[in-house]
Amino acid sequence: MTEINKKADQAEAALVRDLIKHENELINHRITWLASFQGFLFAALALASNSARGDLVVYALAIVGTFVAISSFLGIRDATLAIRKTRTWWDENRIDTYYGPDVVGLRGQDTSFGPLKPWHFVPWLFAFMWVGIVWFFPPG
Repeated sequence: MTEINKKADQAEAALVRDLIKHENELINHRITWLASFQGFLFAALALASNSARGDLVVYALAIVGTFVAISSFLGIRDATLAIRKTRTWWDENRIDTYYGPDVVGLRGQDTSFGPLKPWHFVPWLFAFMWVGIVWFFPPG
C-alpha cells in the first residue's frame, strides 16, 4: 500500500468521525433544548394551577409539552439514523488494509436496549407525563 492510499483512507475516516460527531452534537443540543423547554412548561404549569383560567392553560401546556417532546424525539431519531447510515457507509467502503482507529469509540448492537437509551426514552417520558397530568389530575 502506498503512502497516498494510507493518507486518503485516514482522511476519509476523519471525515466520517466528524460527521458522526456533528450528529452527536445535534442530539445533545436537542436533548438540552427539550429539557429546558419542559422545565419552562412545568414552571408555567405550577403558576397556571393557581390562576382563574388555569384549566385552559393546563390543557394548552399539556398539548404543547406533548408535541415538543414528540418533535424532539423525531429530531433525535433522525440524527441517530444518520449516525447509523454513516457507520454503515464506512463499514462497506473502507479499504481492507485500513488499520487505524475505528470511527466510533465503542460499537454496540443497535438493538441492545435501544428504547431505554436516554435520547430515545426521555422525550417519550415527557410526552407521557403531560398526558398523565391531564388524565390523572384533570384541572378544575
